[in-house]
Amino acid sequence: MLKRTEKRKRRRKSRNQKVLFLAINSVSIVFLIFVAISSRTGKTYGLFTARAEIDGGSIGICSVYPSQIEELLSQFVQHMNLAGTDYLSIAGYSGSAGEGIADLDLAGATDEQLNQWINEINAKVGNISDRRQSIESLSSGNTSAFESTQSELASAAAVLSQLSGYIGSVSMNCITPSESSLSEFLSSMQAGGAASESLKNQARAIHSALSGSQPELSAVGLSNNDGSTISPAAIGFYQGAQQSLAGANSSLAQQSSTLQQQLAQINDEIASREQAKAVSEDSVNADEPAGDEIDKSEQEEPAQPQEQPQDPSKDQQEDQQQEDQQQEDQPSDQGQDQLALQQPILETN
Repeated sequence: MLKRTEKRKRRRKSRNQKVLFLAINSVSIVFLIFVAISSRTGKTYGLFTARAEIDGGSIGICSVYPSQIEELLSQFVQHMNLAGTDYLSIAGYSGSAGEGIADLDLAGATDEQLNQWINEINAKVGNISDRRQSIESLSSGNTSAFESTQSELASAAAVLSQLSGYIGSVSMNCITPSESSLSEFLSSMQAGGAASESLKNQARAIHSALSGSQPELSAVGLSNNDGSTISPAAIGFYQGAQQSLAGANSSLAQQSSTLQQQLAQINDEIASREQAKAVSEDSVNADEPAGDEIDKSEQEEPAQPQEQPQDPSKDQQEDQQQEDQQQEDQPSDQGQDQLALQQPILETN
C-alpha cells in the first residue's frame, strides 16, 4: 500500500512541475510576442519610440487609437455631406410672372360673355392660389434647409475641434489614420460649398497634420480663426432665394386682388341687368289688365234682354194704321197746293 501511495505522489509532483513549466513558457512567449509587435507597430499598440526604451523597461500605452481618429473623420464627412445636400435644396422662384389680366368691356358684353368671363376669372384665381401655396411651401423648406445646413456645419466644426485637441496632445504614432479615411475627409472638405473659409482652412491644417506633411502643427494652429461655420456667399444665396419667393408671392397676391375686383364688377353688371329686366316686366304687366280681372269683368257684365218674337197680326195692324194716317194727311196737302195756285191770280186782279 505504501509503495502505491508514494508512486502516486511522485506522479502528481512530476505532472505539476510539467504544468508549471508549460505555463511559464506560455507567458514568456506571449510577452515576447507583445514586445516584438509593439516595437514594430508602436503607433497602434503603444508609445514606443526607440528600441533602447524597450530594453530599459519603459513601455507606454496610447490614450487614443487610430480607429477613434478614423471614426471622427467619418463623422466629419457625414456632417459635411448632409450640409451640402441641405444647402443644394435651397431654391428661388423660377415660375412665370403670373396670369394675364385684360380690360373688360362690361357694357358691350352679352350675358353669355359675362358668364364666360366669370368662369375664366375663377379658374385664374384658383391657379394663383395653388401657386402661392407652392411658393409658401418652398419658402418654408428653404428656411428648414438653411437651419439644417448651419447645424450640420456646426457639428462638423465640433469634430474638427476634437481632432485639433488630439493632435496637440497625443503622439502622431497613436492617431495616424488610414489613407482611405484621410482621402474621404479631404474630398468632403473640398465639396463643402456652404462652409466658411475659416472652417475649410482648419480642416486643411488637420489633414496636413494627420497625413504627416506638417506634423509640427499645434492645437492653436489648428483652431478656427473667426469661429464662423457658414460662408457669407451661402448666406447671401439663401437670402436672395427667399426674397425672390416673397416678391413672386406679393405679385401673385396683387393679381388675385385685381381679378377679384373684376369678378365683383361682372357680378354687379349681371345683377343690374336682371333688375332692369324685372322693372320692364313689371311696367308691361301694369299696362295690361290681368287675365283674372278680364274674366271677372266679363262675368259681371249685365246680360242683354232678349227680343221677344213679334206677332204677325200686330205687324199688319200697325202697317194699316200707317197707311190710313198717310191718306188723312194727303187732302191737307192738296188744299195747300190749291191755295198756292190761287194767290197769284188774286194779285193780278
